[in-house]
Amino acid sequence: MTRVIHLIDKNTTQDVTRFLLGLTENMRDGSTHRVHVADPARVMAPALDADIVVVHFAVSRATLLFLIALRARIGAARLVIVEHTYTRSYERLAVRNRYAFHSMLRLSYLTADKVVAVSQAQAGWLSKIGVVSDSKLLAIAPALDVSCLKAVPMVRPGRGAPLRLAAYGHFSVGAGFDVLVEAMRFVAPAEASLELRGEGPDEAALRARAAELPHVTIDGPAGDLPAFLGKADAVAIPSRWDGFGAAAQEARAAGRPVVATMTDGLAEQIDPACGVLCLTENPVAMAVAIQSLCSRNLPAMGEAARTSVAGMFRDSLGAWSSLLRELGPLAERRVPVRVLVNGPWTMPDRSAI
Repeated sequence: MTRVIHLIDKNTTQDVTRFLLGLTENMRDGSTHRVHVADPARVMAPALDADIVVVHFAVSRATLLFLIALRARIGAARLVIVEHTYTRSYERLAVRNRYAFHSMLRLSYLTADKVVAVSQAQAGWLSKIGVVSDSKLLAIAPALDVSCLKAVPMVRPGRGAPLRLAAYGHFSVGAGFDVLVEAMRFVAPAEASLELRGEGPDEAALRARAAELPHVTIDGPAGDLPAFLGKADAVAIPSRWDGFGAAAQEARAAGRPVVATMTDGLAEQIDPACGVLCLTENPVAMAVAIQSLCSRNLPAMGEAARTSVAGMFRDSLGAWSSLLRELGPLAERRVPVRVLVNGPWTMPDRSAI
């Protein structure tokens, strides 16, 4: 039996929490999973009794000493870092000193036996900038259990009413909701309305931006996600950067067409049959994409959207099972050292330790 401990910190996002919930409750390969909340600002890493330790918090200069200490303290156990945070678009829009940023990533990933990217786009970027060897790197889309969303009633045929657009998530720069609200200035109330749900540091600014837009409402977190998505005709995801795009998978499972930005792993999820992609940070392009949905066959797009997520959860769990089998339980990695009193001594194969 392989014992796995997942490390998170106090800043772990709801998307990562949902991913961990789906992963830890649905693995059927004999592995056991526990989630441990750590404080990576501390240099002293916790004592962990596990075969494999999986890090889910964002690596940074502040966490580097913690990772080095963790690597030393877990001994022969394997260390896996899941890169939920950084992407090509994040680097382009939010990083000033790329040399320092790449150095931080490279040193952080040196502590790991494997680095898991959450999309092919992210994996390609990590490989291109040379911060992790290809032998260590693999891409596994997060295992989100969206089974409850597949019971959401499908979109009804258009009735001449405005398109009911939904958006939800963390109100922060990366989510790009300011661009979405700005886009609604170019969309007439007779064409579409927007219900935006969530919380975060940009909430006051978003409310101020939407104050003069009667067809835009902003409220707290969605809470009952199936009920929230069930009221919508389509979902908008205006991310500036997005390693995977959990909302896109959830919207598709609920049978909702998606209008999203062409950024990172998010773009991988949106097929023309079930959604529309537009330029990042471009309110006019976002408005045109929203307006284009008004003339589309939304029920057909919703059916295609729901079909497109079939098997994603199973495939993700299978990929994680394969990774855990590859790394193996700790007992199988111990190499006994035999010392012969009157014979030669051979250095054990350290690649098996």
